[in-house]
Amino acid sequence: MSELIYRQRRRFILIALLTCLPMTGMVIYSAYLSMRFASFSYFLSEPGMLLWMYLFYALMISAMNAAILFFPALLIVFAPRWRGIIEGATFGIGLAFLIAWIVDLFDQNSLIAQSRWLLTWVIFLAAMYFRVHDRILPKLRYKARVSYRSRKPIAQLWAELVPIPEHTDQHWNVALVDITADPDDPAKLHAVYDLPKCQLHQTMQIRQSNAPVRFAYRYENAPIKNAHATGGTYAVRIEDLDFTRKVTLELITDKLPFSQWMGHWFGDVLGDQADYLVTQETGKRDYTTTGAIMRKAAGRQTGSISPSARAA
Repeated sequence: MSELIYRQRRRFILIALLTCLPMTGMVIYSAYLSMRFASFSYFLSEPGMLLWMYLFYALMISAMNAAILFFPALLIVFAPRWRGIIEGATFGIGLAFLIAWIVDLFDQNSLIAQSRWLLTWVIFLAAMYFRVHDRILPKLRYKARVSYRSRKPIAQLWAELVPIPEHTDQHWNVALVDITADPDDPAKLHAVYDLPKCQLHQTMQIRQSNAPVRFAYRYENAPIKNAHATGGTYAVRIEDLDFTRKVTLELITDKLPFSQWMGHWFGDVLGDQADYLVTQETGKRDYTTTGAIMRKAAGRQTGSISPSARAA
């Protein structure tokens, strides 16, 4: 479980910067005001009392930040599909603090200042429901590499990790329902993924195929549900280390809308995939987002998971 929480470290850093840090600042400022209006000379004359005051506020800040992090931690571990709420809520809270601070700098009694919370909700809804940020911000590139160890035979790993027609029924991704080679170009494959909310059509151009150690391809995803087409490269490398095999996965996705890039980066999608593959081999409890998607995809299919059954 500790590895899965570590994968979400970027979310915790975001929460700490946009919620814990401002709240800590507010407590420290309140402490300063209370000591300013109290008899500060009394605290100076009693170093022990001053130390106890510092300890009291330190414990208060620690307890407050622990409480702020507790609920996101529960979502991260036990409700992976709700992890997006963490980004939205954290950015919303941080946005509220930022707007309040900017407005107060200019005029605390203006009409804008009095309606700042309404302004915050308008901006938040525009971002969450109308994806304004995806329209105005540039598209970004996501790049990741992750490695893990496996005790499976190298031939079995090749069959499970490499998406080619000969091994479709053995591929780890149960959402892969069909994969066929282009009749005019054997190095070009057409794959169909039956995902819980949509069906994804993908074209793969093989760039390297050196069984059973190296496989790399360029992929292009067709647009789905009014989303733009995406593409990139994916690579699998398997090293035989006598008693274990070292599996290295590499992913590059080009021109992602900001919200999708943020989800990839915060969720460490490739690391999450590796965690899922490890749990399937070791039998450990699976808390990954990839695992949740695979269970939903498997629930849509019945009987054998052979290529013909998957495509049905």
